[in-house]
Amino acid sequence: MIEHKIAYELIEEFVFGTLSHEEHDQVQAHLDSGCTQCTARYREVSELSVQLAQAVSQQTPASDVKETLLKQIKSDSKFDSKEVSSNTIWPWVSAVSIAASLLLLFWANSLRNELSTVRDELQQSRVRIARLIQDGSVQKDAAYLLGLPCSWLVDLKGVAPNQDAFAKIVLNPKIDYAVAYVYRMPPPPDDKEYQLWIELDGQPVSIGLFKVGEDGQALLKLQSISDPMSIQSFQVTIEPKGGLTKPSGMQYLTGMNAMPPMPSMH
Repeated sequence: MIEHKIAYELIEEFVFGTLSHEEHDQVQAHLDSGCTQCTARYREVSELSVQLAQAVSQQTPASDVKETLLKQIKSDSKFDSKEVSSNTIWPWVSAVSIAASLLLLFWANSLRNELSTVRDELQQSRVRIARLIQDGSVQKDAAYLLGLPCSWLVDLKGVAPNQDAFAKIVLNPKIDYAVAYVYRMPPPPDDKEYQLWIELDGQPVSIGLFKVGEDGQALLKLQSISDPMSIQSFQVTIEPKGGLTKPSGMQYLTGMNAMPPMPSMH
């Protein structure tokens, strides 16, 4: 039986009828076997083909088109039924059929590329929407922290060669979370993530993993900050996806936790 990957790639051509009989039967057998991914793909492309057909406006030809075509056929001796032999007409029909098939195949490939582009754009939109929702929630937490008495900001500066990068972290001694704003960080490779560390009693402790958007920015809510006043410093390194228990990669940001003096109660 045809491999799943090959069948999946041939779904568009299967729907638009540009496969050979053998390929068509193989894809049909694969669909009949109950493959959920290919069945879902088949339904998606089938629905799209209907939508494309409905989107094409119907054009009514001029009333004299039929008459004009008949006159041209009659006036052309090459298409006189008495003079044209089967040896002459069948190569012409075959050539037209091949040209039509190639055109349809080209259109199917173009449609496949357009579908792939649409899927990519849809996924990017989903990521942006999720980020906006998350950022909106974190913005509320940041506004709440900044409005509390005794909150303070920690400045993190970029480390060479990324000296343009910087971040700000909002802390409060009575709140068990913090909020971090990160700017001008280069997007990491797919197999890497940024890891944020705090220094407690001279030892690094991970408090989160993150990636930045194409704009180099990130807005983070840092959980489990039980004693902000005990934090000595912050740093950001780049680590393998999933993070490590100790920093090992290149350092991108660093900053001391310079907590301001607590206001006097007298």
